[in-house]
Amino acid sequence: MFYWQAGARFAGANIGYKLPGSADTADFSDLPFNDIQLPLTAGINFTSFMNRVLSVRLFISAVPSFNLKVGDNPLGITKDEINSFLLYGQGGLGVNVAFLVLETGYNFGFNELLIDNTDSKPGQFFVNLGFRF
Repeated sequence: MFYWQAGARFAGANIGYKLPGSADTADFSDLPFNDIQLPLTAGINFTSFMNRVLSVRLFISAVPSFNLKVGDNPLGITKDEINSFLLYGQGGLGVNVAFLVLETGYNFGFNELLIDNTDSKPGQFFVNLGFRF
């Protein structure tokens, strides 16, 4: 009924960002970046009695993340201006049907994405589709 798992994933995200103090909505832009995430997950499987056929579960995760690259952006933000390490908290709902996995949830950054900025904690909803072996 209770489970845990560890993993690794390559992720790309576009975080909406507006320069601090700017009132102009034209200064709002996407900040694309890539990272490696190492989720450590614990959860509860409500249908553990039929786990290989159907699984409905809730989960929470601690997700250490190592930023690799910042894409081109109109704000001119470079890799040197973002923190190389972020810690996310994550929670969500997962459904497994036979070998297919569908998860949805929310990721919340505990520390700032941008160095020297106190209003850049990333947060995002996510949907994962995968296969299990």
